[in-house]
Amino acid sequence: MSRINQIIDKYRSMNHVAKATIWFVICSFIQRGITVISTPIFTRLLTKEEYGTFSVFSSWLEILTVIFTLRICYGVYMRNLVKYPDERDGYSSSLLGLTTILTGAWFVVYMLFSRPVNNFLKLSFPMMICMFIMILFSSAFSFWSARERVDYQYKKLIIISVLVSILKPVVGIVLVLSVQDNKVFARILGLTIVEVILYGILYVVQMRRGRAFYRKDYWLGALKFNLPLVPHYLSQIILNHSDRIMINSMCGEGDAGIYSLAYSMAMIMVLFNTSLQNTISPWNYDQLKKKNYPAMQRIGNLTALIIAVINFLLILVAPEMLRLFAPVSYHGALFVIPPVSMGVFFMYLYGLFVNVEMYYGKNYFVLTASVTGAVANIISNAIFIPIFGYIAAAYTTLGSFLLYSVMHGAFSEYIRRKEKVAERFYQYPVLFLITGIFLIGSFLIMMTYSIPVLRYSIVIAIAVVIILLRKKIRNLIKQFMGMRSK
Repeated sequence: MSRINQIIDKYRSMNHVAKATIWFVICSFIQRGITVISTPIFTRLLTKEEYGTFSVFSSWLEILTVIFTLRICYGVYMRNLVKYPDERDGYSSSLLGLTTILTGAWFVVYMLFSRPVNNFLKLSFPMMICMFIMILFSSAFSFWSARERVDYQYKKLIIISVLVSILKPVVGIVLVLSVQDNKVFARILGLTIVEVILYGILYVVQMRRGRAFYRKDYWLGALKFNLPLVPHYLSQIILNHSDRIMINSMCGEGDAGIYSLAYSMAMIMVLFNTSLQNTISPWNYDQLKKKNYPAMQRIGNLTALIIAVINFLLILVAPEMLRLFAPVSYHGALFVIPPVSMGVFFMYLYGLFVNVEMYYGKNYFVLTASVTGAVANIISNAIFIPIFGYIAAAYTTLGSFLLYSVMHGAFSEYIRRKEKVAERFYQYPVLFLITGIFLIGSFLIMMTYSIPVLRYSIVIAIAVVIILLRKKIRNLIKQFMGMRSK
């Protein structure tokens, strides 16, 4: 009991920033945990083909969100919330207004050409209507949540996020079970209903608080900043989703469903990326402003190590997770999980470098690296998927994210020299060492998938090491929290 009291006392003694960071991570865990729990349910309620169709819908949703909204709720919005704290209300409602106009304009275009668009995307008209509705209202949530994170206001964000995470699968399961046909649309409709109700409230709140649907200077500034970034954002989405769309086209909906499940399992680790990036990005901008580069180096090394360890643990237990998540018909996805998990590590790594490029306004560097990686991914998919099947897409994704990281790292170093900054933003030799050990260890673990006794022995050995080094691990966490709160 005294131990619990000590933990409570330590928590109470933390400043607001440290508490917010902890709760943002916990919130992400809860959200992803609910997704983890619901995934095995939907893989059994839907056939492989139906699961593949839903995955393709999700992929197009993310791609078209970037095209329709220019992803204004990221990039320029986050940057200016930090730079201009006194203009947040009007700025938020104005950019939400711009997003509304953009989405509405694209909807008009869609209605004029709905039939050829539906044939190209292989989605029905009702699905597309749901997609437009989700794009608009999810953007309202993105604006609202970005501001809450910048202000380190975690309580409302956690309540809304967890509530949405619970209602989406619950409503989806009810609707899927209530129909005999069109189960995929029932699943999509469940998501749409939840977002309209809850995110719609956030839309109204932001508009009433800001009372500025249109501000010429805000709109022009946002368009000028984010338009060059659209290829970057689109490239990120293409790297995450083009493989599923291409597998669906080349190999069929069944293989797309298998690959999508494996990809989704590996992407569970993105919650750590997202949690850390959402809290570290504003902090990194602040450290760049203060020229506090040693702090950036220490946090960069520590967080990269954390992400590497977490992804390595997923690769270690991938066979057991796959058996838990899906029936035997999906088990061909086992060897997709490790390379995609390795790619998740590089997703986090290049995000560190992009913060530097964004801060100094070098958007063309972001654009160059992102487009190069996306084009390389599409070309390699087109070459290797027909030869090796859907598993090839996992390795092309890994290669593309690796290329991303190398290019963004090189550009951030170029910026440092161009800006005549004497000290490096990050310690590249340390990051290289962490990366090398992580990749070698991950490939070695893959070789033990057919030797369960050896793999279980490794799991036990790692557990023992963690127990023995628990104090050092605890100190590393304290170091992170201490640096993050400064």
